[in-house]
Amino acid sequence: EECRLAEAEALYGEIRKIVNNPDYISSSGKMYESSDVAILTRTWDEAALLEKFFTERNIPVICERGESFFERDEVKLALNIIRSVDNPERNICTAGFMRSAVCGFTDDELTIIRKNSKKTSLFTAVKKYPGSENPINSICIKIQRFLDMHASLRTLSRSCSAHEFVSQMYKITDLVNICTSGAYGGLENDAARIRKKNLSMLYDMSRNFDKTVFNFAKAVGFSAGK
Repeated sequence: EECRLAEAEALYGEIRKIVNNPDYISSSGKMYESSDVAILTRTWDEAALLEKFFTERNIPVICERGESFFERDEVKLALNIIRSVDNPERNICTAGFMRSAVCGFTDDELTIIRKNSKKTSLFTAVKKYPGSENPINSICIKIQRFLDMHASLRTLSRSCSAHEFVSQMYKITDLVNICTSGAYGGLENDAARIRKKNLSMLYDMSRNFDKTVFNFAKAVGFSAGK
């Protein structure tokens, strides 16, 4: 509870500093108002605490309930990719990356890959599979594409800021187009536009983070694959 209150105090200080301050101007050339500020929380308990905290200090708050931002499929996928690139030995994240529409592995294909290396990590099993006895060619083709993509992202991660990496990751994986395609339940409909907006929001969040993309993933509270 004390930790949450300390976070609320820090947020309150930042909002007071930014709102109605001529040193902070929006892209439209206007000073920021309270309505320009959005805060994403991991749980509804945190949202409720912040709502009460800010209301008591005369900062107007609207708490929108719905599916958690970080539980959205497209956001989880983006963060799965980041965490897998950070540490390929994270089986959950690597499996999420591989099973997604980005790579297109089926559950049956992952099971076949696993059968050849049951005691290793999934990533190690993937690397070993093409050299196994009678490998399936279609799986080997997917593996090569996945490993090439993974290596490219890993190389980028060592030299890019968080927002530069997220931008390049979207391009290399074609994530935005994939998440607004039929593979995710529809083309240019409302759901697709929301998914695109969420990925854009994740990128905007990374722009406000001056450390590595991996620290960014930790900062937004992603916990899968620990």
